[in-house]
Amino acid sequence: MEKLTQYKNSINNLVSTANALQKIASAIEEDDLFEQLKLVKLWAEEQDLLLATVGEVSVGKSSFLNALLKQPVLPVSMKESTALVTHVRRGENLKASLYIEGEQIFSSKDLESFNDSYTVHSKRWKDESVGRLARFKKIMTTKNEVNDDTYIEIQLDHPLLQNRVRIIDTPGLNDSGGIRSVITKRFVRKADAAIVLMRADKLLSNSEMAFFEEYILKKHVDHIFILVNRFDKLGTDDQITVKEAAYKKFKELNIPEKNIFFVSAKQAVHANSLEKIVVSGEGDFPTKALQRKAESLTPSEQVSLAKDEMLRLRESSALNHFFDVLQEFLVSNKGEGRKKKIENQLQEIGKRLNDELDDANKDLLRTNDEVKTELKRNRDEHKQSIKAMETTRQKFSEKTRLEKHEFLKRFEKVFEAIKAEVEAETTITHIHSSEAANALLKARTDELMDRIQSWVLEELPKIEQSVRQIYLNEYSSQLPTVQNVFQMPTIRSAFIPAEIKTSSSNTDSAALTGAAVGFGAAALLGVGIFGALLLIPAAAMGAAFLAEESSSSSDGRKLKQRLSKEIEKLYVRVEKESKKTIQTGFDQSVETWMNDMEESIQKSFERTEKRLKKIEQSFKDEETNVSKEIEYIHLLKIEVQAQLARI
Repeated sequence: MEKLTQYKNSINNLVSTANALQKIASAIEEDDLFEQLKLVKLWAEEQDLLLATVGEVSVGKSSFLNALLKQPVLPVSMKESTALVTHVRRGENLKASLYIEGEQIFSSKDLESFNDSYTVHSKRWKDESVGRLARFKKIMTTKNEVNDDTYIEIQLDHPLLQNRVRIIDTPGLNDSGGIRSVITKRFVRKADAAIVLMRADKLLSNSEMAFFEEYILKKHVDHIFILVNRFDKLGTDDQITVKEAAYKKFKELNIPEKNIFFVSAKQAVHANSLEKIVVSGEGDFPTKALQRKAESLTPSEQVSLAKDEMLRLRESSALNHFFDVLQEFLVSNKGEGRKKKIENQLQEIGKRLNDELDDANKDLLRTNDEVKTELKRNRDEHKQSIKAMETTRQKFSEKTRLEKHEFLKRFEKVFEAIKAEVEAETTITHIHSSEAANALLKARTDELMDRIQSWVLEELPKIEQSVRQIYLNEYSSQLPTVQNVFQMPTIRSAFIPAEIKTSSSNTDSAALTGAAVGFGAAALLGVGIFGALLLIPAAAMGAAFLAEESSSSSDGRKLKQRLSKEIEKLYVRVEKESKKTIQTGFDQSVETWMNDMEESIQKSFERTEKRLKKIEQSFKDEETNVSKEIEYIHLLKIEVQAQLARI
């Protein structure tokens, strides 16, 4: 786990550097940089590496994760067991919680009892008519679990999780209702790495093949890992045959051999049990054969037997090798890029702090007459800048209209591409009831909005950069004499936190859908593009009830035809609402960015005024005051350079 530990430590060090730079920004009243550092820290704190598991019912996903975590965290059954999407994340103490429609309705530190209640085949909720189990029963019988804000969360103090890995266990691809698999595919798209488990004796079943055809063939192949489980159940000849067949089949799906592993989750679980005997000398041997063998042995001989078997099973299970490859992929292909983004931003902010300190130092070395001259010049230019900003506003607004027009044209092309993909996946999804059709329509609505919001999230920093540059160019043309005085504020939208934590709600699940991204932008940047975009799902969701009201037949073909019509209506409505709200959001964002630019210009002059007046006053006081200020600035510069050297 060395790679992941290094990644966690490097992110923590960058957060520490951001804290130190934030103190310096506060000391010299650089409010813009102070706020940017706050955003960078929030963004950095969220950089957990997301690992999703996918597979058919009872293929061994829960057993695999239990083996990975070396403890029975998730329920295991020969039948379907995972009821909802389950998030396993870091926490100080063990705690399991059930969230329904964003509300935490139950939590417990007794994981065994919790799992006994909230699994697909639990007997406890089937006869309940009131209370939280009744709400869970309604979810399980109506398939409302396609909502992203209905899920199970397990917090756990475990090295893997503490090293910034978050795990998502998804329901089976071939679940009884056929709808849970819709949300599984959505989570795979959000994940940094997805593990597809399948049985060695049943490679690429119909539901698995459908998953690859719908999802893998055209996109996201690079982060998919295939684990062929129960490989130990096969004889030597069959193992060779299965390996050859797997490599051939997955080659056709463009999945490289290096991403295919042949494992035994059960052997790994048994090895974990034996590890307890090795470490503490206590515990039970996991199989009857080992129990019989250990009966006639002394305690020390039992420990020796446990150690030998543990090492053999670890090697045979092949999970250690897989995990080495996985953590290398997560850190190198995902984590390093995020870390570099933070490093670049801190370097830029550090350079700007250095520039501000250099300017302050130059002012401190001025003579009394030079300070008075500089004060007059700064005041004159400040007055000129106010007039220049008034002229800039009008011309700036005219030039950003073209930017908005180009943005909408890009949106139209992207919307058509998203629409085609969602439509293709809907065509090959099986539905057998009006209820299922309604749930699928809602899922497709959510998916459509996910894709749109994700695209806007990628576009927003580029738009902000371009719009701010347009303003700066126009302002500089109005006032050429001071064009080099003002620096463009940092681009905040590149560090919009995907998850805004509040005391009243848990947004972990919502963060994965992109909805919380909108709230984050709205809170931190003004309403803007994302704030407006959040209104679209509410408007479009009206269509999600039409299928149920208008389709009483259980004929799958008729339901599919009706569903296609409703989805087409949905597209028309979403595109119309999207364009309208994006235009409004764009205008609001431009207004926000323009106000921010003007405020930054004003503060730049005001900081210079305040600094020069302080120096002017120092000439009337003891000479040591200036010396102390110079020394203070010098110490701040040393601190900035020391922090940058840490990066």
